[in-house]
Amino acid sequence: MIAHANPASDAGRTFHTGDIQGQAELALMRGGHHRVARAYVLNRKERAKERASTRGPPHVGAVAGTAEGINHSVRSVTCGTLCRRGLGNTLAEAAEGGGAVSMRQWKPMLELKLRRSDGKAFQDFVADFLSRLYPDDFIRVRPHGPRGDGGMDGFRLSTGTLYQCYGAREGYVHAIDDVCRKLVNDFHTARTKTPEMRQWLFTHNLTDLPRPLVDAYLEVERAGAAAGIGVGLHGPQKFRDLLSGLDEDDLEDLIGIGVYSADDVERLPETVNIIIRRVIEELDGLPPRYDDKSRPPVEKFDFNLIPPRWRSNFISYYPHSQTVKDLVATASDVVTPIALPEFMRMRYTALRAEGFDAGGILKFMHEELAGYVNEYDGRYEAAMAVLACMFESCVIFEDKKAVAETEPTG
Repeated sequence: MIAHANPASDAGRTFHTGDIQGQAELALMRGGHHRVARAYVLNRKERAKERASTRGPPHVGAVAGTAEGINHSVRSVTCGTLCRRGLGNTLAEAAEGGGAVSMRQWKPMLELKLRRSDGKAFQDFVADFLSRLYPDDFIRVRPHGPRGDGGMDGFRLSTGTLYQCYGAREGYVHAIDDVCRKLVNDFHTARTKTPEMRQWLFTHNLTDLPRPLVDAYLEVERAGAAAGIGVGLHGPQKFRDLLSGLDEDDLEDLIGIGVYSADDVERLPETVNIIIRRVIEELDGLPPRYDDKSRPPVEKFDFNLIPPRWRSNFISYYPHSQTVKDLVATASDVVTPIALPEFMRMRYTALRAEGFDAGGILKFMHEELAGYVNEYDGRYEAAMAVLACMFESCVIFEDKKAVAETEPTG
């Protein structure tokens, strides 16, 4: 982590607290500890607010484009408040370090995005990145039936630069012989199909190139030299060098925390996402059902130490609990009625085993279902209705009477 915070190219410069904190966040996210990373980000935000309040308002230049603050309510954690200045960057840090701090915080976000993108997802990211960097100059390319893409994933008109993409999964090259063969074949195809090509760039997300891939690249480099075509690499370092050419809105759209929120939601089991989507549709079209069954059990709140804010949430969404039950029960497949409760119970059990209290468990479970950036598309409300249903059904948290019956007697 220290090596990343103070690379050889920056040897001799003073450590900045933001560097260490940014690398700590990246290390947590790399290790899959997303809940801890988000909690760390929120804690940094609150500490920064405390520091900012004691030293007075920062100068106008430092405030421009920074986050305005953060509300601990999951519903109000928006992309603008959490990542306007990058992963965990703060108002106080902007006042102290200016724009340089912001860019240091964006770089770990870029690295994480590159590691998590493979195959077509990486190709799409490259196209989005270069389209914003070179508007009206970069052409996105997609295959066209049996004609394919002619060895071209993107083309920059002004320089005659052709981009050929390879996105490795989590930085590991699978089927290395096939990858090397494709690299060479794609270059020769591009040379034949695109006489306007003056430069060919192997665009990838690898920190290090495996030796067989180096040999294949050198083969292409020799062929390019013979044909008068420049051959080069466009890897993570090149992406980092180009970050400064993007504005804050572009950075947020490409690698901001909203991107990771959407990615995490997409990683949920498909059966869970199907139910969430159906609940959204139902809540938009049906009124809540108010009856005696829609009253939350106060004794269960007390027994499980549910905090006041979540009691209020459950009171609001309990009337939608029956809607969720009906959707699960009437699913057209035999998997969904089992899969959703099983998934929810598994996540509850895991979070409880990690030592989280009731508020923390509910917060993280809601984030997993709704995403930790509220897009105001109905998913927040649908996730809350699902939690209320699972709480009422004792899929998550415990029923006092049931626990008493299972406890050994004296």
